[in-house]
Amino acid sequence: MRIEGKGYACHYSPAWEKLPFHDPDYLPLYSGEVKRPARLEDMLRVAETLGSDFDFVRVDLYADDQWIKVGELTLYPGGGFERFDPPDYDRWLGDKWTLAFEIP
Repeated sequence: MRIEGKGYACHYSPAWEKLPFHDPDYLPLYSGEVKRPARLEDMLRVAETLGSDFDFVRVDLYADDQWIKVGELTLYPGGGFERFDPPDYDRWLGDKWTLAFEIP
């Protein structure tokens, strides 16, 4: 999100609950609330469909009331080295990731 040319980041759950973490190396945390997208259910369906063959993928979408566009698919945001603040959320999010193989 950009406000007056300055970038901010924040994360939301699929139920549009603001999540209490961010990547401090990327952008500052946006302290306000972001309006729930009018086509959120459609956006989630697009992201789930595009990501169905991956164990993890970030799907960037752009939308307004009339359309949804795909920005990019990212397999390893930050090369896999991004961290969250507070750090407990690295584990919280990582626990949701099911690998398609076992690590020896």
